[in-house]
Amino acid sequence: MVHGLRRNIFAVGIGAAVALCGCDRLPGDAPAARRVTARVLDQMRIGRTTPADVEHLLGGPDVQAPDGSLIYRIPRPRRETETLTFRFAGGVLSRICRARS
Repeated sequence: MVHGLRRNIFAVGIGAAVALCGCDRLPGDAPAARRVTARVLDQMRIGRTTPADVEHLLGGPDVQAPDGSLIYRIPRPRRETETLTFRFAGGVLSRICRARS
């Protein structure tokens, strides 16, 4: 009886893990929180980093502006949002702008 119970618990755990891994986010779901640390930003170099490099480090942007800028919105404590805008010139990073709201 104990072996059967263990098997059932194991099977339920595996089933739950598979179900969670297979679920896609719904369009209305909030995006996963991004970890934008000083270490990540230090890996970016003005005049060298490409848009693909930024996306590799941070994932897809929340908004891609018509001028090619990549905009990321990061929730912060106390209902604040930090916006990071990565601007490019000639295909490489030219400026990083930060704003809080």
